[in-house]
Amino acid sequence: ESMTHFVAIDTNKDDLDKLAHVPVECRFLASAFDRQAYVRRKRGKAEIDEDRLVTQWTGTDYQFRDTQGAGAGQIRMESRLGLYYNLEDDRAGIRRKIDQLLQSSTRIGNPWRDNDDRVIRIVIYASVAGGTGSGGFLPMAYLLRQMASDQGWGRPSVVGVFTLPTAFLERVKPELHEDILANGYAALKEGEFLTRQLGHELGPWDITVN
Repeated sequence: ESMTHFVAIDTNKDDLDKLAHVPVECRFLASAFDRQAYVRRKRGKAEIDEDRLVTQWTGTDYQFRDTQGAGAGQIRMESRLGLYYNLEDDRAGIRRKIDQLLQSSTRIGNPWRDNDDRVIRIVIYASVAGGTGSGGFLPMAYLLRQMASDQGWGRPSVVGVFTLPTAFLERVKPELHEDILANGYAALKEGEFLTRQLGHELGPWDITVN
């Protein structure tokens, strides 16, 4: 029985489909919904009241993309909204799949389970250059840490391994350099704030950058 599991979450369907080494049931497209209609409802412009959990970080001026499955366009809010939408009612089944994998790894009778150390090791790999990773890594870190804790078997160890924007400067158009550098800076500043300024016990992880 495998103790190592992989889950891939992306906003770009083409990139996600290329991950042949990850089982199909463990690949999740976070952008397959009408973002403009969803945000309009969350802003209180349809049949429901304003959802402050969304409007406090989406603002009122930004117009979300009307394409589905085409990536986040180097825009961090696009990815964060996609995760919020899918995790809100577990619409894509991300929570269910992660819980299933955690249950399998920590079940009683699993011969590979370390009953002495009791650590659930989670590693989040992402780039902080584009919109998907830089906008979604923090919600996923907190979600995974909480879900691992809820298993009631051991303590979670969450590590983030991130590729910095400078690794992509020769791969993207020069006019996008400012955008990807800004994404990386904003992402790491958020991680630093939650991990250090609020106290390490409130931060989701340890961070490694490449």
